Amino acid sequence: MSTTTTQRADAALAARLRPHRFRPFRLALLLLVIALVALLQPDCFRFAVRHFIRFEAWRNGIDVQPGTIGGSLFEPVVLRDSVWSYESETGPVTRLGIKTATATFSWRNLLPRSSGQWFQRLSLEGVTGKMRLPTAAETAGHSGGLPLRMPRPRGRWLAAPERFEAADVDFIFASNGDYVRLTETAFTLSNLATGSITAGQIFVKQPWLTRTFRQVTGTTAIQDGTLQIADLSLEPGVEIEDFSAQLDDFAQGKLKLAVQFAAFGGRLRSEAETLPDEPQFSIDLTVQPISPIDVAQLATFLGLSDAAGGTIKAGRFRFRGPPQQFAKASGEVRAEVANFQWETRQWDSLVLGVKLLDGRIQIPEFALTQGRNRVAFSGEMAWPVPGVAWWQSEFALTIKEGQLDDLTALSALLMPEFRSAAGRATVRGSVRGKEQKFDGQLVISGTQLRWHDAPLERLDASIVLNGNEYQISNVSVRNGADYLSGSGVVNIVGDKQYWGELHASVQDLAKYAAILQRPLVPEPLAGGAFIDWDGEGSAKGHSGKFLARLRKVRSLGATAALLHPLNADFEGSYSHGGMVFSTFALSDDESSFTAHVGVVDKAVSLQGMRLMHGQALWLEGDALLPLDVWNAWPNTSLATLLDDHTVGKLNVTAYDLSLHETAQLTGLRFPIEGLVRGNVTAEGPLGALKSSGSLTL
Repeated sequence: MSTTTTQRADAALAARLRPHRFRPFRLALLLLVIALVALLQPDCFRFAVRHFIRFEAWRNGIDVQPGTIGGSLFEPVVLRDSVWSYESETGPVTRLGIKTATATFSWRNLLPRSSGQWFQRLSLEGVTGKMRLPTAAETAGHSGGLPLRMPRPRGRWLAAPERFEAADVDFIFASNGDYVRLTETAFTLSNLATGSITAGQIFVKQPWLTRTFRQVTGTTAIQDGTLQIADLSLEPGVEIEDFSAQLDDFAQGKLKLAVQFAAFGGRLRSEAETLPDEPQFSIDLTVQPISPIDVAQLATFLGLSDAAGGTIKAGRFRFRGPPQQFAKASGEVRAEVANFQWETRQWDSLVLGVKLLDGRIQIPEFALTQGRNRVAFSGEMAWPVPGVAWWQSEFALTIKEGQLDDLTALSALLMPEFRSAAGRATVRGSVRGKEQKFDGQLVISGTQLRWHDAPLERLDASIVLNGNEYQISNVSVRNGADYLSGSGVVNIVGDKQYWGELHASVQDLAKYAAILQRPLVPEPLAGGAFIDWDGEGSAKGHSGKFLARLRKVRSLGATAALLHPLNADFEGSYSHGGMVFSTFALSDDESSFTAHVGVVDKAVSLQGMRLMHGQALWLEGDALLPLDVWNAWPNTSLATLLDDHTVGKLNVTAYDLSLHETAQLTGLRFPIEGLVRGNVTAEGPLGALKSSGSLTL
């Protein structure tokens, strides 16, 4: 074959093959035409819409039940009775039911050189929904591992409508019984014009607030997927000036919002967002006043107190972590409050700083001024754990300043009873505890002190903590010639042990009746007293020495008219199960009783008893009485005091003993008269007592 013939054959073959290069384009064009023709059929169009909605929802992690679908390519798409739900990987669950959703499209805006938006309007009616935040137990369950899910190509929805509107909305944000609920709500959103929002009722039930707001209105806007609400008036004086939130995040169970309030005479700004990267449901919340806040208006809004006042000049609240597991979160509170009043409590200024970090509460600053009183301290402690007392964990406290120049003013801060206090006091020191061992020192002093009408010219005390010991040293209280001093050591934890000494001299106890009340003494007392005591004790027993001299001691209580003033001189020692008096004397102006007294197990021994009236001997003898003093004290009664099994002995002789005078040495004015002479002996238990002798009454 010639070269020319060959060239012609190749050219013809190439001409036949050249159209095949355009067949893929023709095929795609053919398929597009077929799809457009199919979409012109309403049933095919609805089928495509149903599966498109399911795919987009699946792609964004949302489960949807579309319900019934109406409309066509030339009519609005109507979705009835649809249910949408989303469960975040960190726990929040969102469920939304929509009775009717109507979407209007302008397909020609998909063509080139078109300036309009193809998705023009989305209208919802009859919306019920709930976002449930997980409880602490549920978030703990999520921390152990996430459920196995098929990977989804997450992404944004294809387009947002040019205008979004909803009516008859009922939505609730709930967590562990607390909630915020919006009912009878309608709103419109548009990125072209300002919209509106109206909430028939907003119910708030939180630990810090329970309120219902009615007919709440405001304006709305949407821009770049961000919802904005402004001028939302909750009630007179409380208005949300600006609210913004990411709609795409909200649809996926995430929150990222910012709110600015004009309320309580000032302004506050709050920012909050969920933390999806955390293994448990966590939030990042900040609240900060941007102008002074009136405490009275804030308290009225929270429904806490009508008698409140003052100004929050500056402050900040920050929390980051699981909201129901503070021990795993971090946070900060700082406030400067001036001229504060809360019912009867008042102060001039307070600066408070508190931090929560790594399961510990830190107080880097606390400074309080109230008139002439100034207190400043810092400290830290572990976050409280149920069943564990705060002092059983590690803690620290340092009192930088404790100058109380007006104790009476403390009644407006601590307790109303401080109205009865007066004087000046200072407190200094620091305390640290770890593993139930403590170290530190507190020094307390006071001058011109008074409690009701009980005066104390000077008070000094030093308390030292060393390991598990509570050491009280150099305690001194003085008022004129009266004084009380002492020192001692007490175990705080572990086996209870103590040792100490006490010295006191008081010319008239009635002067301190306001202090000497229960539980120190049963009733206020009058008379003079001199007391010395030193002793020690543990679980194994107690021992010590004592000396007491009482003069004209009597009660000032309700039984004062029935009592008789007594003098008493006691000196002795005690140990486990026993007490010995080297001196035991009771007397008044006319008579005296003396004896060698011993208290042993279930018996009281009185040897060498002598009852004298002036120079006359009225009674002498010995006795062993079956009295169980140790076990009966302090809740003494005749039934617990008498012991039926102990053998008692009695041998006494009376010489014209006056019953009236003798009875008064018990401290009671018994209505009895008469004389007794004779001798009596007795021996045996109470149930089989044998006695002899003769008495003349």
